[in-house]
Amino acid sequence: MDVDSSNWNKFIDGEDLKIWYRKREGCGMFDFYYEKEANAPIENVVCVVREAQTFKTWVPMLYESRWLHEITDSQLLGEVKIRMPWPIKNRACYVSTNALINSDSVDVNLRTVHSEVYL
Repeated sequence: MDVDSSNWNKFIDGEDLKIWYRKREGCGMFDFYYEKEANAPIENVVCVVREAQTFKTWVPMLYESRWLHEITDSQLLGEVKIRMPWPIKNRACYVSTNALINSDSVDVNLRTVHSEVYL
């Protein structure tokens, strides 16, 4: 993704971690985009992405995460449930992931799904 050309604002621009954000038009929500370099074997990275039930161990606000459907080996559809502070009710959303496996790297795209895409 070319974040520089689509009204993204840099939040962190580190050597192995980059984070951008932008405000959605018409509402008070923000979109986030991040890149993280993991110095690990490709097989380990793929295994971590495929083990949805373990996401809550490294994302504290999640209390449930699971893959619902495997579209291809590298494309999955899942659900995550997020614990919110009172008085906001807990939230849930559907996510999809696509992985592009190269000879020396893996590019993983994990994003929320708009319902009309999969209906």
